[in-house]
Amino acid sequence: MKGSIIEKEFLGFLNVDALIRIKDKSGFFDKNQNRLKALLFVANNCEAKVSHVGIEPDIIITFSNLNSIMGSPTEKRHSYEPFYREVIRIGLLLEKFIMLVDSKAIVEIDYPSKKILEGRAISSYDEFMNEPSEKSELSTVIPESIVAKVDSFIALVIPPQNYKMGTCHWIWNMKKTILRYCFGFNWKTPSERNPHIFYD
Repeated sequence: MKGSIIEKEFLGFLNVDALIRIKDKSGFFDKNQNRLKALLFVANNCEAKVSHVGIEPDIIITFSNLNSIMGSPTEKRHSYEPFYREVIRIGLLLEKFIMLVDSKAIVEIDYPSKKILEGRAISSYDEFMNEPSEKSELSTVIPESIVAKVDSFIALVIPPQNYKMGTCHWIWNMKKTILRYCFGFNWKTPSERNPHIFYD
């Protein structure tokens, strides 16, 4: 992944409202970026939009406030506002995600200012996620203990009280992504197993 170098004069044009930085001290992120793609997919299914990602010298994820993207009036923001609370919640979820995948991983997560993007190479979320991944044979026999752990984690990302029409597809796609990119299993969603049934 090359990305674009962010010059100081263009920093203000980026649609960035908050950042999360992940310092990987134990080699958690694999060379093929599969684990990072799964982590970004989780983050992007929360109440903030992942905009960009940078991978060197550490992982940087930028977020945009969905309310400001949708044209809500902008107001002076404070750390206690819902958007910033959600970014911190995402940071805590990402810590749990990393521990779910590798309980021995050592990472540090913080929330730096946009200034640290100066001189760094970052790619758009869509560009990064669309990069081809290496194909490999995946097992379809999945230990129930792993399925239970992944289901418990997803319930933290999208709590049952927040379910609405179509939420099942978000949940299934997240489960499929985590099992595929982090555990090497080919889990088929109910809609894939039953193409003649319409799920909502």
